[in-house]
Amino acid sequence: NVSNPYHGERRPGTVGFPLPMTSVRIVDESMRDVADGTSGELLVRGPNVCRGYWNRPDTEATAFVEGWFRTGDVGVRALDGYITLEGRRSDLIISGGFNIYPREIEELLAEQPGVAEAAVVGVQDAARGEVPVAYVVCGDDVDLDALGATVRTQL
Repeated sequence: NVSNPYHGERRPGTVGFPLPMTSVRIVDESMRDVADGTSGELLVRGPNVCRGYWNRPDTEATAFVEGWFRTGDVGVRALDGYITLEGRRSDLIISGGFNIYPREIEELLAEQPGVAEAAVVGVQDAARGEVPVAYVVCGDDVDLDALGATVRTQL
């Protein structure tokens, strides 16, 4: 993603600032605002944001909280206000009590030499509830054990 702010610099990796007249909150699982620099779910409201779902009261009840639309996106706001998306709430893997976003691992894998593509999914695990498993498309010359070790040290 590349930001396209009305004012300020374009910052690769961010979505920039909220549009004018649009408010964004970043909240934890209890719907409490988190500090800048902390990951959480993005909530939005404004005149350009839908206010409900036509004939879908069940969906509407979970998608809206006190006038705020729950986007399902997980992100973080930097101290200077730029917002970075980290993944989707539904993509979250909870492993041994830790929140893991597959996108972070996928991006790290994609940066490694010889890796063409990577996808990470959660797989059930008796001890930890769920564990991330990576599917990697890479060249024949890539040492998979070394790749795994490199990525583990950077997570």
